[in-house]
Amino acid sequence: MNPVEIRFYIKWFLTALGTWLAWFIGRFDGIFYTLVAVVSADYITGILCAVYERKLSSETGFKGLTKKVFIFALIGVANLIDLYILKGELLRTMVCVYYIANETLSITENAVRLGLPVPKKLKDVLVQIKNKGEDEDGGIN
Repeated sequence: MNPVEIRFYIKWFLTALGTWLAWFIGRFDGIFYTLVAVVSADYITGILCAVYERKLSSETGFKGLTKKVFIFALIGVANLIDLYILKGELLRTMVCVYYIANETLSITENAVRLGLPVPKKLKDVLVQIKNKGEDEDGGIN
C-alpha cells in the first residue's frame, strides 16, 4: 500500500467512526461538552493525586479509564432510548447531568485529598444532585 491509499483508508475510517459516534452519542451540545470536560478533569486530577500520594498504578489507571468509557456507553444507550422509544432528549440529558455531578464531586474529593479547601456549598449541591439521581442501590433513577 502506498501512502496515498493509507491516508484514504484512515480518512474513511475516521469519517465512519465520527458518523457512528454522532448517531450513538447524540448531539454534541453544551451538556455533552461539559461532561467530556469533567470526565477528563476527573481522570487527570485522579492521576495527579496518585502521583502526589506516590500510589500511581497502571492497573488502577486502566480501571479508571474503563469506567470513563462506560459512562459514554451509558450516554449512548440513553440517547438511543430517547431517540427510538421516548422520542425526546430527556433521558440522555438526565444521565449526562448525573455523571457531570458525579465526576465533579470526584474532582472535589481529589482536591480534598491534596489538602485544598473546597466550598461546603459546592459539595452540598453536588451531593444533592447526585442523590436525586440515585436509588437506594446506588443505581440511576
